[in-house]
Amino acid sequence: MVASKLQTSRAKGLSASLGAQQPLPVQHRRSMCRVVAHATRAVAVDAAVDAAPKQSKCPFAGLASFLPHETVRAPPTPVTKAGGPAFSNPHLWLAAGMPGQNIPNRLVSGLRKLDLKEFLIELPHEMPHELGLKKRALADPARRRECIACEPSSLLAQWELLEVFLEHLPSHFPNLYTVRGEGDDRTVEVHPTGDVYRVSDYVECPLELCNLIVQEDLVLCRPDPPEGVDMNALPKGAAVPHVMSAAVVVFSFNDLPQKLSQPLQFIHAPVPGFEDQLLPLVAKTFTAITPATPLWRNNWAFADNGDLDRPVYGSDDAAASRLAAAGLAPEQRWLKTEYQTLRRLPASGHVLFTVRTFVEPLPDIAAAPGAAEALAGSIRCLTPAMLAYKGLPTEEAVGKVVEYLDGLAAADEAAKGA
Repeated sequence: MVASKLQTSRAKGLSASLGAQQPLPVQHRRSMCRVVAHATRAVAVDAAVDAAPKQSKCPFAGLASFLPHETVRAPPTPVTKAGGPAFSNPHLWLAAGMPGQNIPNRLVSGLRKLDLKEFLIELPHEMPHELGLKKRALADPARRRECIACEPSSLLAQWELLEVFLEHLPSHFPNLYTVRGEGDDRTVEVHPTGDVYRVSDYVECPLELCNLIVQEDLVLCRPDPPEGVDMNALPKGAAVPHVMSAAVVVFSFNDLPQKLSQPLQFIHAPVPGFEDQLLPLVAKTFTAITPATPLWRNNWAFADNGDLDRPVYGSDDAAASRLAAAGLAPEQRWLKTEYQTLRRLPASGHVLFTVRTFVEPLPDIAAAPGAAEALAGSIRCLTPAMLAYKGLPTEEAVGKVVEYLDGLAAADEAAKGA
């Protein structure tokens, strides 16, 4: 344990000394990668040693404080139940986790413990289309400005994340990825698309390469403690501000330049009630996350179309898409579901926030047992402001959707009893 702390400390020192330089010299990048890899392995060993059942922080056990909770293993998810990432219906996420709110007029984070084997979900039949959308967005100068933003000081964390991806992807998805070579000369091949990327082409923004090879949007958040506060000596339950230090986002939200270097409350400012109800919990959650305690949650919103690369959050266009869905019959609506994960990178100390976005016709929810009931229950508890934010701005729209979902839930129950 002591050794891993020293290695992590050295990596953090390297971050402080090199963070303002961009791009890093080749010898520094290679040295840094070795430090990152060594620290990551050391933390993994420590996590395995400490894996015995014990009391742990459970941010989803209370509304605004951490409560002790026995967590022997992560709760099952659609991936777990399917025995791998080939689950049949993304609406299953609504039944697997709290869909954002189940207490009247209260925002709830819905965070759950994550099995790191499931922090990325790569579905080969969707990869050509979805990764193609990412490539086109980042190749369009106008769109690129809205989809990518990075602080120069985030470069160490970006390299650390790339090392994690280049180890995790071919290990967990050997039929989808092949990594060849060493150092900056390495290449990563994405088999479903036929694309081959060279690490040396992305030395100034490794996060862009990370984004191009997976179906998730990626955000790095750094701790931003007040001057003189030691992150390694925080009291129990402390909440240190975190700010967005780098992001490549195509599917889930946009206007990244305005969010760069801003605290979480600014990033989430459009969410009604976030600052009053959820910010204290989110701040504590981000502070308490360790490399051995990753988390996941889900999210949802209605849209008027099935375009994956038209975010439903973060801009006037996104708000217009949600409002346009107001007059649609339930059968004509589209539902966007997000699978979100949070994990701490051990060397840089940044928190990685991933968002895997799915968009499906609302009627498809009938094929996911329990999902219609979960979504209807969530809608009933939302405030009018949050309902509008989710794409249900009128009482008539709410009534029609809830009635439709109740009908699907009743049919689901009847089928169980048949």
